[in-house]
Amino acid sequence: MTTTVRRATAADGDAVVGAVGRLLAELRARPGERAPAGARAAFDRLATDPDAGAVVIAVDGDALTGVIAASYGWAVHAGGRVAVIQELWVAPDARGAGTGAALVEAVVAAARERGVTTVEVGLPRPSFAGSERTRAFYERCGFETVGPRMRRKVAGGAP
Repeated sequence: MTTTVRRATAADGDAVVGAVGRLLAELRARPGERAPAGARAAFDRLATDPDAGAVVIAVDGDALTGVIAASYGWAVHAGGRVAVIQELWVAPDARGAGTGAALVEAVVAAARERGVTTVEVGLPRPSFAGSERTRAFYERCGFETVGPRMRRKVAGGAP
């Protein structure tokens, strides 16, 4: 079969949320981990509101082989709109075939259409076994390393 890269639709939501759960399980080394509550609502927002972000998927026949999601915002350091790649997952048997790079290029194109000036991504923590491969992958896609990202959950914030 041939891999097709396209914008996700509402009908893809369950498959995308499942793929994000597999990504989280892989990143955290917790087999069976699932996407958090609210993941479907976040998908729905990103997939249906072109000003919120974009979700792009790769499919081979009926099988989801990859997903990338980016949210859009504004940043002074970017001098305008910025897209932040939140998730990128490629099925293990599809890795190394160009699927990830095709997903990155599709989300960059979608961001460009919305007037985004910068696309950023947080790298996994150095203890993640694939950390260096991930950094090298993004460099091959035209990204430059500017540092890791940190986060703080906000109590009482919307999911």
